[in-house]
Amino acid sequence: MIGSVVTRKRWLSSQARALKEMTGLADPEVAMRKLVADLLHEAEQDDAPINLPLVASVRGIVEIRAESIQGSGMLLYTPRGLEILVNSSDALGRRNFSAAHEICHTFFPDHAAHVSGTDHFIGYFSIKLEEEFLCDIGASLMLLPPHLVSAKIGRYGCCLNAVIRLADEFEASIEATAIAWAQASPWQCAVVFFEERLKPSQLKRKNQMAFPSLEDVLPQPELRIAHACASPGFPLFLPKDKSVSREGSIYRCMAEQQTTGPDTLEFHGEEKHIYAESIFAPYRKDSELTRRVVSLIRPA
Repeated sequence: MIGSVVTRKRWLSSQARALKEMTGLADPEVAMRKLVADLLHEAEQDDAPINLPLVASVRGIVEIRAESIQGSGMLLYTPRGLEILVNSSDALGRRNFSAAHEICHTFFPDHAAHVSGTDHFIGYFSIKLEEEFLCDIGASLMLLPPHLVSAKIGRYGCCLNAVIRLADEFEASIEATAIAWAQASPWQCAVVFFEERLKPSQLKRKNQMAFPSLEDVLPQPELRIAHACASPGFPLFLPKDKSVSREGSIYRCMAEQQTTGPDTLEFHGEEKHIYAESIFAPYRKDSELTRRVVSLIRPA
């Protein structure tokens, strides 16, 4: 799912410019926030979970349907009007995020050009794809309005179960919930998604032919940071693709399903001590299983 909202100094696309002109705001991200907030107000949505079909109807969308499609979601015209298709094989939270993303496409004046196009990687768009990136931001805000998250976050406390309960209450993916939860958190903490994989520099070696004499020297996957959602006061930088120790509680979670305890992360030769609550949460993408651990970490 997309990381914390980043302020851009310079936007290049006509789509970003259109949002600024439409709202009179200088920053397209701020413009997207306003458009989503205004839409939720118009649809009278002020509690979780957000009624996405009702919100979509305000934007002239007649139906949201789950079907077997390639990718995550798409807009299309039908004889009845504009519809949204989401991937029926995705989990509920993922389907809801995809639907909210497609709703956000309708904010752009030329959204008709997007109709019948399939979004394959909703939640993971590069900031270089400005319209898609802005729609990811809007989808997160639509599913998890910051004022509702802030109102509920205190009652659950600072624990990984709080993120999971919040995801259930808002019917959102754990990735989108982790971002919203971390941004609203009054505690020094981060929700981190670790995946077992090679680091980018090792991918080329993996694709080389594995001669029998080379099997022992080929790189092996490690449990690495896929993305991290840190609270504003969190003191550690969590670089993508950083691996964790095989001796720590986070790595053990892949065998034990759930772990709690101290761990360490090494940065530039220096060990940083943390406390981690972790659950094993593997997922399938295009029928391929990825071993994943989701952790709430705090400074020790």
